[in-house]
Amino acid sequence: MKNSIKAIALSTVLLFTSCNDYLEVEPDRRTQLDSKDKIQKILVSAYSRSSFAVLTELSSDNIDDLGDKVHWDNDDYNMFYWKNVDGKGKDTPENLWSGMYEAIANANAALDAIEKSSSKEELKPQKGEALITRAYAHFVLVNVFGKHYNEQTSKTDLGVVYMEEAEKTLSPKYKRESVADIYVKIEKDLLEGLPLINNSMFSEETLKYHFNTQAANAFAARFYLYYGKWKKAEHYANLVLGQNPKSLLKNWKELNSGAYEQYDDIPKEYVSSKRPANLLVQEMSSIRSRKFYWGGKKFLRFKHHELVSKTETIKANSFYGPGNRGFYMGIFSSIAPYNITTFFTIPEFFKITDPINNIGYPYTGEVLFTTDETLLVRAEARAMQKKYDLSANDLNMWVFNFHKYPVNVTVGVINDFYNKLEYYTNENPTQKKKLNPKFVVEPGTQENLIHAVLQCRRVLTLHEGLRWFDVKRYGIEIPRRLLKVNGTVIDKINDNLTVDDPRRAIQLPKNVISSGLQANPR
Repeated sequence: MKNSIKAIALSTVLLFTSCNDYLEVEPDRRTQLDSKDKIQKILVSAYSRSSFAVLTELSSDNIDDLGDKVHWDNDDYNMFYWKNVDGKGKDTPENLWSGMYEAIANANAALDAIEKSSSKEELKPQKGEALITRAYAHFVLVNVFGKHYNEQTSKTDLGVVYMEEAEKTLSPKYKRESVADIYVKIEKDLLEGLPLINNSMFSEETLKYHFNTQAANAFAARFYLYYGKWKKAEHYANLVLGQNPKSLLKNWKELNSGAYEQYDDIPKEYVSSKRPANLLVQEMSSIRSRKFYWGGKKFLRFKHHELVSKTETIKANSFYGPGNRGFYMGIFSSIAPYNITTFFTIPEFFKITDPINNIGYPYTGEVLFTTDETLLVRAEARAMQKKYDLSANDLNMWVFNFHKYPVNVTVGVINDFYNKLEYYTNENPTQKKKLNPKFVVEPGTQENLIHAVLQCRRVLTLHEGLRWFDVKRYGIEIPRRLLKVNGTVIDKINDNLTVDDPRRAIQLPKNVISSGLQANPR
């Protein structure tokens, strides 16, 4: 049981059936999903509460190492240095793997029940949601545990296992499919599911917690961006943004107007489902806020320290204007000697399970898709199609919404800034890093616009984990810098993630490998 089902987490896990009960009966005698209400209930669990944000953020170039003189966690160390992670707690690869496959299992159970139902026509919206959630979970898994998709090697690069049916055996045998095969199957589910999504199946209160039409189209835009199909990425972004994107973007000025308490209210408002810009919101079983935001003197070693902040991200001047206090988004900066910097975007909630002893567990809120990020998807897709003016217009719209003292962004402004900026070196770190994608990015205007988009997305999604996927997509190298204790000076370089480093595919959990799935090469 432990090795074949629970460890790999590829079997059907139903809401109403315990693990022991499942083993005590025949595999096909599960809870009967024989009504629309039951199918909708199980679809709630087709959204995983396992977050990739800590894992992928620690893997990215947003984080530096302050050394072992401060508090640190062994799992964080292994994630940061791209080593195998054996931990089983929140935010680990094992937690992500099992959580995503449990979500997939619930989606498959719903699809199986719909297929057997005599009311298939009535259940089309539920089928659409199940297909989209299944596609999204596989999308996360293949992009975390596989190399990034490319036309040269993805037909042989190891992907994951695409589960298209509810499991009916107790000892299933699986084999990893290629990255290319996984992308084909994601696209198939996505294209079949998108026309079936119907917002009327959700209440106003629950709409943003499901793949509604806007969230599903935002997912499609990101998927096609990662797939390198720029025209399709732009098409689905257009479906999200409509004719007047500016009115749909997050109201950063109001969010930091003084109406909310910075340390507590702003992070909670940031993830609120009531904000039009937030397309899909989820509660996550994660301590991301403690890793990157609060935490006191805990977890100090691997943070967004002063050096990266001042030279590359939120305190660095860029083509859009000044850094530091130039953004509407409030900045949290800790005092010396640790000098940690982040945005007020990571809330922590606490669920009390034992009121007498005040025992419970922390969790956080995450916004998986926003109109702001989708606007940057469109800007990148347009740049790759050489629609340079349109791409710059999108960036200009984002800048004027996000920045207090914005520059009027044009192609000329972007070219002027990046043509003068030196490429990153360890001696002179800058936000301009050499791009080594498997697809063609022409030197000059196209490359400069891509630098601009990557910079905006890096700032916008700080500590949400998306930077790691840009690092993978564009073959950006990462030196692992050990800093002095004040976080401003490099002590030495401990490691380097090269362009084709196999560690760009995070290693499968140990128990999954021991259960028979092929490990990523190292």
